[in-house]
Amino acid sequence: MKKILLIIVTLFISDIAYSQVQRGNNFQRRGTVDRDQIRERIETRRESVQSGEIDPVRILNLTEEQRKSFKEINSKHLSAVKPIKKDMMKKKLEMQLEKMEDKIDITTINKLFDDISDLEAELRKSEFNRNLEIRSLLDDEQEMRFERMMQRKKMMEKNKIMRKNSRI
Repeated sequence: MKKILLIIVTLFISDIAYSQVQRGNNFQRRGTVDRDQIRERIETRRESVQSGEIDPVRILNLTEEQRKSFKEINSKHLSAVKPIKKDMMKKKLEMQLEKMEDKIDITTINKLFDDISDLEAELRKSEFNRNLEIRSLLDDEQEMRFERMMQRKKMMEKNKIMRKNSRI
């Protein structure tokens, strides 16, 4: 009887220990980081911003001719995108106001959703065209750097969305 009880207790303890190890591994896999790591990332981000490492012109190592063209392309893109973003914000505000009404008009909401989707598509198209124009300026090495820069930007946007969603 004592052996059976001892075996059961041993199995129970080993099961608890194994569960704790697995739980710790799950936290590591999900990307949970401690405050020190977050502070370190923030500091390195600040330092890179202050030193100009995030500046695309410096990252891509552009020539003077390329810099001029790069700035022209970006300014043209920003001037085209600015009114679209304003319209999108306006539509989103209209959507919020409509949601606050006592009686919600579903056709108006659906129309606003469609309008916002159309505006987002225009933004994506404009950004894609800008990136194509920029790529046409670059040599092979610069194009690789540009591609890495775009991938980092996407990852940062995904992380931003994930942080935003985790707060909800």
